Amino acid sequence: MPVVIAVLLALIWVFALRRWYRQAPTPLESVEHQQRALDALQHAASRSRSDAPAAVPAGPARSAPMPYISRTQRSLAPLAVALAVSLVLAGVGAIWWIGRNTNQKQAASVSTPTTHHTSASTTAAPTATTSLTAPPPPVAQASITSQANGAVTFAVNRSAYTLAIAATGSCWVRASDPNNTGTPLFEQTLHSGDTQQIPVNGSVVLRLGAAKQVTITLDGQPLSIPDQTGSTLSLTFNGSANGT
Repeated sequence: MPVVIAVLLALIWVFALRRWYRQAPTPLESVEHQQRALDALQHAASRSRSDAPAAVPAGPARSAPMPYISRTQRSLAPLAVALAVSLVLAGVGAIWWIGRNTNQKQAASVSTPTTHHTSASTTAAPTATTSLTAPPPPVAQASITSQANGAVTFAVNRSAYTLAIAATGSCWVRASDPNNTGTPLFEQTLHSGDTQQIPVNGSVVLRLGAAKQVTITLDGQPLSIPDQTGSTLSLTFNGSANGT
């Protein structure tokens, strides 16, 4: 924008100065000057005829000198127009400059909060990554300590664990505390598609009416049960007293 305004100002002033310097007298002023010169010549000729002595020999007539005609004063209209246009262009340039500075200040004030927000989100990222990499809790493991026809005993390395029973057919299930002969922890007939979770703290005796119709998991891990000849099976789980 400043370059455009400077070029326009230069062109306007060059055109105005050329018009001002090359001004010529108007046709009306030329006719008036010629009329005045003709009147002056006629007046000089009449005076010379009336004042000349009779004895003066005839000779070539001397013409009266032509009065000096001054050059017509140049008009200042082109310069005035150029000055007015220059003021207008200067005002336009000032308005553009003020608007440009205002926009830059507003852009700088708006970009500052965005930078702080980005920094905050970047700083919080490591905390989320640390929480996702936490190790999973350990699961209980069981090992066979004794085995007989229709009965198996397991030792569990934890005191608290969960047994889950999934039925593939009809099976009677009873879970009881060996140290408490009262009400069992669970007793029900499961059918195909049924599942039952039994939380245990310590020891539990699990009796199955049709052992081949169910699968058992310990803390989500499949439990391997030795093959039995009969359909009924008694499983005893002894939790570790020193386990977590």
